[in-house]
Amino acid sequence: GLEKVATTDVALLNNASRPLCVDGPTGDGGCFDAVRNNPLNGWKPGFVVWALVSSDVTAAIAFAMRHTLCVSVLGTGHDFLNRHSCPTGGVLIRTTLMKEVTFLPNTTAHGAFRFGPGLTFSEAHKAAANVNRVVASGWASTVGILGWSIGGGHGPFGPKYGLGVDNIISLEVATSRYGAGRGAVVVANSTYNWDLFQALRGGGGSTWGVVVSITVRAHPIPTGGFTVAKTAFVGSFCDEVYNPETKLYGRGGLGLLTGQAFDWMLGLNSNFGGLSYWWAQRTDKPGFCGANWTVWIQYAYLGPPNSSELTASFDLLTTQGDIKAALPAYYKGYANWFEYVDGDCEPIYPWPWLAGAPPQRPIGGLPSALVDREMFEARNQRPAAA
Repeated sequence: GLEKVATTDVALLNNASRPLCVDGPTGDGGCFDAVRNNPLNGWKPGFVVWALVSSDVTAAIAFAMRHTLCVSVLGTGHDFLNRHSCPTGGVLIRTTLMKEVTFLPNTTAHGAFRFGPGLTFSEAHKAAANVNRVVASGWASTVGILGWSIGGGHGPFGPKYGLGVDNIISLEVATSRYGAGRGAVVVANSTYNWDLFQALRGGGGSTWGVVVSITVRAHPIPTGGFTVAKTAFVGSFCDEVYNPETKLYGRGGLGLLTGQAFDWMLGLNSNFGGLSYWWAQRTDKPGFCGANWTVWIQYAYLGPPNSSELTASFDLLTTQGDIKAALPAYYKGYANWFEYVDGDCEPIYPWPWLAGAPPQRPIGGLPSALVDREMFEARNQRPAAA
């Protein structure tokens, strides 16, 4: 019966390295209050299964099949939005506690890792750093590497190592498709169950089953390690181009910066991968003067902070364009990527645009988009307006 499927006791909850998102004396409700998250509403599973091994997952699937129950899956990470897709009742399988880490040195030229579905970026990078490797990931320490990978997976290493989905070698999936109604774990890769392998990579993992392990490529740490480079531009919508008194660029300056930044991005090679934040803040002034703008640019560089390639590139962006940076380029080096996600990547960013007006709690979220390089290249090829 379901009562034999893995459960989590109070001691495990209290000793979790990162407290689970539960209320009361056995956990920490902090993730409910995180500024990046919306409140949890509508969670009404009939059963919640905290799986520890793959046989727990297949047992839960078999139970659901016997009783004709809907099944949904929730992994790990810093997204605690409603992931119970069943309208009401059903079985919610949580794979957060499945944290296998196995290094496979001979799978590819630089090896591979088999991870359980409960691994976060921080945990994955710690394992990789222990054997002088790195794996494709995003920026934040708390994201689950499985959901990120099968969902596409864009991040700072994309230009060099590819998207997360490009790094998947194999998946183990618990599914009701096989096993004569009992549920079974099957391997999906380029040799076995190719159709399932294709579907899982970007087609919605839990649509096809419950992934119980993922094997991804390992990559060598670049010579000199990694560098994170940052800079910022600021301005006001109050003026058209530039105000010498406030030393702020105007709304026209933001337009110039857009072209300047996009042109700079197109000139980067695969050693660079990053992101930029574009946002506005309210002021107490009326009209256009009621808002300032900020552009924050952050890139990972595969190499040391004193690389002439790195410094020359950021100098081109920050000091040689029409719009000069308000924050000089800042560089910090790391021997491996775990040093970054463990020490300098705050899991919750209290960005100003997420703050609700008092007495509201902080609300909102930070969306991101992966834009095709060809779109930027096409922008430079458009004919001039008449």
